Amino acid sequence: MELMNPDDILALLEGVPDIITPAVEARRRRFSDLKCPACGGNVRPEVTAEDLERLRADEVVPDGRARCDTCGCLFDPTTGLIAERGDIRRVIEPATHLLPKA
Repeated sequence: MELMNPDDILALLEGVPDIITPAVEARRRRFSDLKCPACGGNVRPEVTAEDLERLRADEVVPDGRARCDTCGCLFDPTTGLIAERGDIRRVIEPATHLLPKA
C-alpha cells in the first residue's frame, strides 16, 4: 500500500469545512473540567476499540472514558460510572471534598 502525498490530501480537502478541530477542542475542554470521582485528580481521555465501535453517526470524535492521572480510576465521563477502581494508595493528597461534612 502506498501512502498519499500530503499535498494531494490538502488539495482534496480544500473548501471542505473543518468539523474535526472544533470537536477535538470541545472534547479537550470537557475533559479539562472533569475531576476523578475517587480522588479528585485530573483526568485524560482514554479511547478503546469498544468506544470506536459504539461511535454514533453524529459523532466526529468518540468520548471514550476518563482515566485519572493520579490514581488510575477509569470512569464514564457522561454518567460518572466507574469501570475500574483506581489505586487510592497512589494519591499523595487526600481528596477532602469526598469526606462527609462535620
